Amino acid sequence: ARIQVVRRAPQVKPVETTTTNEGVVAFIKQNGLQSFVNTLVPPLIQQLTGLAIPDISGSTSMAQYFVTGIRVASVSAPSLPIVDLSSDVGVQLKDLTIGISANWRVATFISSFTGTVDAVARSVSVDIGLAPSATSGGVLSLSVSRLSVDIAAVNVAVHGSAASWIIDLFANLFQHQVAAAAAAAIQGQLGPQILQAANGVLSSFPYSYPIASTGVVLDSYFSASPSFLLSMARAGVAGAFTNSTGVVPELPHGADLSHPPTSAQALDVFFDQYFFNSGFYTVWQLNLLQGHLTNSELPPGCPLQLNTTAFSSIMPGLFAKYPNKAMDWYFSFSTPPTVTLQSSANKFSASATIGVSVVTEAGLVQCLTLGVTNIVGAFTANVTTDSGTGGVLTGQLSQLAFKISLLNSTVGSVDTNNLSSFMNVVVNMVVLPKLNAVLGAGVPLPSVSGLSISNPSVVYSTGYVRVSADVTYSPPLSLLQALRLEL
Repeated sequence: ARIQVVRRAPQVKPVETTTTNEGVVAFIKQNGLQSFVNTLVPPLIQQLTGLAIPDISGSTSMAQYFVTGIRVASVSAPSLPIVDLSSDVGVQLKDLTIGISANWRVATFISSFTGTVDAVARSVSVDIGLAPSATSGGVLSLSVSRLSVDIAAVNVAVHGSAASWIIDLFANLFQHQVAAAAAAAIQGQLGPQILQAANGVLSSFPYSYPIASTGVVLDSYFSASPSFLLSMARAGVAGAFTNSTGVVPELPHGADLSHPPTSAQALDVFFDQYFFNSGFYTVWQLNLLQGHLTNSELPPGCPLQLNTTAFSSIMPGLFAKYPNKAMDWYFSFSTPPTVTLQSSANKFSASATIGVSVVTEAGLVQCLTLGVTNIVGAFTANVTTDSGTGGVLTGQLSQLAFKISLLNSTVGSVDTNNLSSFMNVVVNMVVLPKLNAVLGAGVPLPSVSGLSISNPSVVYSTGYVRVSADVTYSPPLSLLQALRLEL
């Protein structure tokens, strides 16, 4: 007899997302979630062993019967679970074989008979759907949208001292009731456990975390509930760098990421150029893009030194007033740097000011203010992987070029053409490596604990960069302990 127990929750319609606040959009495919399911669900299935099933009793015109001590004795799963992302996070278990043991007693008008029951439920299937939803605060959680247990057939063997016709009679009764009770008990345990495991995975997602001790914070709140399309789950994240006050910069987005082209890999993460520019804006806002450049910081092989003698032909008035004096150059970005992402070449642009001072016995004396305009360079992003991490997003700038103009001087004119040529060399030899050291340290990509990515690839397009990767999952000890699992 086929026994099916079904529980359905109200359907949660995915919320349509917009790109207004989405700095990051992630698409995870069925093969990406398969690693999570393959790791967590089979041990949960094995935990059905020993599951207590409620007692069964009933009566006929001839006798009363009681089935007690019903337990799942064994569970066999010949195949791995199947993930389905058609309309929610679906997990299907097929062709389970479940052994059941119990005791029975039959009381007639004349006497009482006892014995044991061995039952085997075959072709058992479980179908569970988990609906993701984001709270108003952008936190993601899952709820059960559907849950069914289907037992295609149950073979019952009744053992005891009663006459064979009595055993056969009650075996037919037991068969149906044991199957129905087993299906309900399996549903009652397995559904909540799978939900607990899934929400346990999500609970480790770092929605907001500081970047070192810079005062920069990376916020990663979900802008809406995930949606499902073509066996993929799409999650939009209000991904942006902010300062410690949580104020997100008002910057334009570079692309519409509603339906961007995805790859064949398990995970695609699209970073709008807004994401990178929010980082540049925040470090600029925190005054982290400024500093002094002195002679001691010039690398070996630099063609000139930062003293007034070396600049006598470029700044003759400065040399005349302060001959052979050490110089201090204070470099500060006057506007937040920005990147423009394109499929062919990514452009970095900025503007800055330089305060030129000389070192005197009385201290620093600022003599010049220079404008640095049309700072341009090439920007590239990359992802590095370490075992047990979701990857680190890094960046790199190459070959900055710019023009220098004179904004203010107390020492006369400046040959800005030759100064531009000289400072282009100095900036690329000194300032650029410092910027790349910061960009190269990178930012850990927000991900759940235990997720590892591999084979990352980076593709640029107008307004965004796509990072694609394969994923594997190894649950952290804390989650295993919460689920009472041993892998």
